[in-house]
Amino acid sequence: MISVLFRISSRNLLEHRAKTIILGILISLGVLVLIVGNSIMDTATLGIKKAFIDNYTGHVMITGIARGDISIFGVQSPGRMESTPIVPDYRSVLEYLEGNPEVDKITAQATTFGVLGMEEIEVRVFTLLFGIEPESYHAMFDNITILDGGYLKPGEEGILVSRQRLDELEKELSKTLTRQKEEEVVIKYKVGDPVRIISFGNMGYKIREVPIRGIFEFKNISEGVGANMISYVDIQTLRSLLGLSLSFEGEIDLDEGETALLSIEDEGDLFSSDSFTVEETESSEFTREKLEGILGEKSEAVESPGEGASAADAAAVYTGIETGSWQYILLTLKHPRNLGRFITSLNLWFKTQGIPARAGDWEAAAGPFATTADVLRTVFNIAILIVGIVALIIMMNTLVLSVIERTSEIGTMRALGARKGFVWRMFLLETLIIVFVFWIAGVALSGLTLLILHLLALPATNPFLLILFAGEALKPQLSVLSVFSSALIVMVLGIIAHTYPVSMALKIQPIRAIQVE
Repeated sequence: MISVLFRISSRNLLEHRAKTIILGILISLGVLVLIVGNSIMDTATLGIKKAFIDNYTGHVMITGIARGDISIFGVQSPGRMESTPIVPDYRSVLEYLEGNPEVDKITAQATTFGVLGMEEIEVRVFTLLFGIEPESYHAMFDNITILDGGYLKPGEEGILVSRQRLDELEKELSKTLTRQKEEEVVIKYKVGDPVRIISFGNMGYKIREVPIRGIFEFKNISEGVGANMISYVDIQTLRSLLGLSLSFEGEIDLDEGETALLSIEDEGDLFSSDSFTVEETESSEFTREKLEGILGEKSEAVESPGEGASAADAAAVYTGIETGSWQYILLTLKHPRNLGRFITSLNLWFKTQGIPARAGDWEAAAGPFATTADVLRTVFNIAILIVGIVALIIMMNTLVLSVIERTSEIGTMRALGARKGFVWRMFLLETLIIVFVFWIAGVALSGLTLLILHLLALPATNPFLLILFAGEALKPQLSVLSVFSSALIVMVLGIIAHTYPVSMALKIQPIRAIQVE
């Protein structure tokens, strides 16, 4: 029976070549758009995912709780009025992560926006400031190449600036000074030169001046839109810009003169003139160095951890974790495929411990950059849905015309004893043959198109295309999932499209159908 149906269906398709080709072209074009479009979307999603995990976010981000969504760029709230919370109970969270066998590497970070400039010159170059713990951060994200100077050292005050940021700052400063002095002035920064950082936020404007410790470029600039906007600063500088608590690890040595008041037993003696008499000796001299030593501002006060110290140990030594003044804990997993389960268990642990913290994946950490591909995919799928509806209507109309033309044939078959089920299966098989043959043609055409696009490597000429292409050039890879999903979609559309025409055919009375020429 199947062989008979196949022969009849094949003969009918060959006899109605024009309509078969029309339907086939429509199906092949639909498959082409579906596979090529989804392949580009998948390439963009995978590219963005790899870029952020390897360079900025790791697999998991831990933050405090806020009303808006939190990413490594801050709280995504209207007007950006909500400040990014610090990680609560930092020490407990860190100890728990250290003891978790699934965790590979750990680091901590704080972020703010700011501008770079020079004293008394109205030039401002925008930058995104990442406050980091150098050793653990560099161990997790080895994403930059130092062109001049060196990487930040533990406890060292300073900033790492990208070559592009510095070029822009030098260009703007040179222009401004040239206008003021009416002669050409060239500004060139070098390692060790001070640069002024101005931060703005809920705490108002904060200004700090720090030395340039290194000039860098990203190893693969295509791995992040606006990556050159990022500057890395020591965490103490960033804390002061954000108005967070500064931290200090180590002991403060006070001489006998500085501790004399602590030995007074009678409160009345505390206010006597003798209590404030200080012998003028060289050791009692109050210097800037002593002040910095007491306040913990000198980088030499922080000792380096020993050999073999873990990333988390490094963070504990260099950051003064008792203050908890970190906005993010970032970590990578030994087995990323367990990411969903790990985040669920971590959030459950926060809840049971009463810690108001939250764990999220790389997409949450990447914020608006990660959702870009999702938005594009949603828009693309809506467009595909509209095209699919139009294609369904065209297919249905074409099949209706085919049924009308074959009215006498259907009537003769019915008069000779063909049951409704036989006629239904015949039209269904015809539809499936058309779908299958031209689906294969569409897949082949899609593969050829993707190969041509890959070889052409169309350049990304703006930030939007840089996101869409997941790099500086469009090099899409064939999405296997799209190939199979396209087969399912066109099959379903074909079955739906043939339903109405076949129901019309089955309503035709054999006697009347035979009388139709």
